[in-house]
Amino acid sequence: MLVVEDEWVICSTIANYVRAHGWEVLEASSGEEAFSYLNDDMSPVSVLFTDIRLGGQLNGWDVADAYRASYPDIGVIYASGNVIEPDRVVTQGTFFPKPYALEHIFEAGMAHLHQREKTSEDMVCLEPSKPESGEQETDA
Repeated sequence: MLVVEDEWVICSTIANYVRAHGWEVLEASSGEEAFSYLNDDMSPVSVLFTDIRLGGQLNGWDVADAYRASYPDIGVIYASGNVIEPDRVVTQGTFFPKPYALEHIFEAGMAHLHQREKTSEDMVCLEPSKPESGEQETDA
């Protein structure tokens, strides 16, 4: 899990709670710092927790969009204390207004992982169709 939160006490609290449940956790205090992990093959991220309003040039939406571009099946958990409802509609993710319970964040992360596993189990590998006699193969 990558925890992106500009309030270090909140970031550390979430990270420590999730670590105590056996997860590997990366921490970032800004969107810019979160981007430094994006192309790091040694730190693949399957669940992203991000505050929507971060200090710096990038916000949580920017971070989630970038991670989804690289990891389309990533689970995203959004949080914010500045809005009752998110500025955008949360799709393929979960939104928590602050304050929230740590166990709810962990449960949402687990739900995203289970959904990811279920999706990969449901995928079917199809063999490319062979041209019927008389048809020519094309290199598309």
